[in-house]
Amino acid sequence: MAYGQPTVAAGRVFVGSANRAVYSLDARTGCIAWKFDTMAPVRAAVTIGGIESRNARSFSSEISELMCTPSMLHRAN
Repeated sequence: MAYGQPTVAAGRVFVGSANRAVYSLDARTGCIAWKFDTMAPVRAAVTIGGIESRNARSFSSEISELMCTPSMLHRAN
């Protein structure tokens, strides 16, 4: 189950889930490109923005934990 709206960027769909993970899906095929495990359910949409010329993804979990991960757009498993 997803709590927040999906975020679409660069051919990927990013979504946080109740099962303590953020997923990056291929927008064309729907296949999972990668999964990032969190410590709690992710209750908000993934936000994508630039930090010092690098893309970063941020999301918050149920325990009010903010996570920011650089270079996750095309991260391998």
